[in-house]
Amino acid sequence: AAEYPERWGGVLDLPADGGDYSADVDHATGGSSREPIRLRDGRLEVAGIVTAEGPAAAPPALRPDASYLVTGGLGAIGLVAAARLADRGARRLVLVGRTGLPPRSEWDRAQGAVRVRIDAVRALERRGVAVDAVALDVAEPGALAAAVAERDRAGAPPVRGVVHAAGVADASLLSALDAAGARRVLAPKVAGAQAISETFPPGELDFLQLIGSAGAAYGIPGQGAYAAGNAYLDAIARARRAAGDRAVSLAWGAWRDTGFGADAAVVAAELERRGTRPLRPREALAAWDRAEGLEVAHVILVPRPTADAVRPAGDAPSWADRSADEVRSEFEHGLRAILARELRLDDSELEADRPFAELGLTSIMAMSIRRDAEQLVGTELSVTMLWNHPTIADLAAHLTERVGAGGAEEPVHDADESAEESAGDGDAFLDSLFASAEEDAL
Repeated sequence: AAEYPERWGGVLDLPADGGDYSADVDHATGGSSREPIRLRDGRLEVAGIVTAEGPAAAPPALRPDASYLVTGGLGAIGLVAAARLADRGARRLVLVGRTGLPPRSEWDRAQGAVRVRIDAVRALERRGVAVDAVALDVAEPGALAAAVAERDRAGAPPVRGVVHAAGVADASLLSALDAAGARRVLAPKVAGAQAISETFPPGELDFLQLIGSAGAAYGIPGQGAYAAGNAYLDAIARARRAAGDRAVSLAWGAWRDTGFGADAAVVAAELERRGTRPLRPREALAAWDRAEGLEVAHVILVPRPTADAVRPAGDAPSWADRSADEVRSEFEHGLRAILARELRLDDSELEADRPFAELGLTSIMAMSIRRDAEQLVGTELSVTMLWNHPTIADLAAHLTERVGAGGAEEPVHDADESAEESAGDGDAFLDSLFASAEEDAL
């Protein structure tokens, strides 16, 4: 639905009675819905995000005689989680990550990202917090259990709470996703959560918090494997809560000035397209406190959507009563203005037949161009459109046909096809856009 909207129909959960409910569904949805639809007892229900109402309990008090473990503990969100635990009274933190810290004798010579981590650990220690930075891959079978067992043998205070913030990003469209890329993303999320569940059975923890991304809930292009990993975290949280534990899966939107991975910039741009924005650090921490006190297993943490979200197709302008030439000309003019604004060029510098790949587009520019093009046309567009229609003239012609200008029928097989049906240059262009997301975020 996110990556190929013009090919998407929907997901229906229908009664198992063999009835024909197509008319009911078409009437309620107009023939398409991004969200799953369930029909029961004559009632159509559409899955969606709702505001958490009602009071929330205070977060559980932390014990100074206990240890608290953070996976991905030296990453951006892991260090925020560690500081938050210290604010609430934790005095012993175990920060687990695939890459540990250098020997203390080398700390003063460290530079770059390593220096940022060292400074964060020193800040915690100045507050009286004992920090144990452990280098291990939480997805490696038995690694976490062995490390915890070693701490127990040494008489360390038992772990009473876990924040699972380990994760990597590997943004790939479904048409380009391969097994290796999927495993790379799923391993820290799924195998890491499995390792935590096995190491700390139900009843052993005061809380378990599983960190995910709102991109999985909103449908962000390139998030297929990451969304699957987040769905697993949601299931773990529900299972642990059913067993009596205080467990929650936290699906975070983008944080201002704080990255959650290499795809953070793409996620932020797409959430803005959906009418929301990055969280400010102070409001993010307040939302974290509230989410922890809710009696639910899965919480999505984003600012309330605004009226600037993409208009649904049903509100699209009517182009059918205008000539195709007139509409194509309007689209060319509008696309030239959009590109000029994003590229900080004069629109007279943009030839209609110049390939987009030559213009220095980044992933964020591409997402922003798509968002503005959707506002221009009045319907949702595919993330692949910039490389399947790689010039202003080509894209304007495609959009003219797409909206049925001049009474033309929309083609059954849209030009935004899968990678197997598209030119290899398109894959390379998309790869470069998603790769540039890493540079943007870092």
